[in-house]
Amino acid sequence: KDKTVTRFNVVIHADYFLKDLISNKTLTTGSSSSIASYSVVLSEFANLSASKDAEKRALIELSKKISRLVGVYLINFENEN
Repeated sequence: KDKTVTRFNVVIHADYFLKDLISNKTLTTGSSSSIASYSVVLSEFANLSASKDAEKRALIELSKKISRLVGVYLINFENEN
C-alpha cells in the first residue's frame, strides 16, 4: 500500500479575552481551536490554493466559535445583572 500523504489538516488556535474598557477589568477569557482539511494533489499551485482555502475556512470557523462563546458570556452576564 502506498504511504503517500494525501490529506493535510490546518489547525488554528486562539486565546481570547473580553475586557471592560471603562474599568479595565477582564470579564472572561478562553481559548478555541479549529481544524480544516485539504487534499494533496500533484499540482503545487493547487496544493497552495487548497492550503490557503483551508486556512480561511479554519479562521472563519474559529471566529464563529469565539463569537458564540462571547455571546453566551454576555447573555449570562445580562441575566445576572
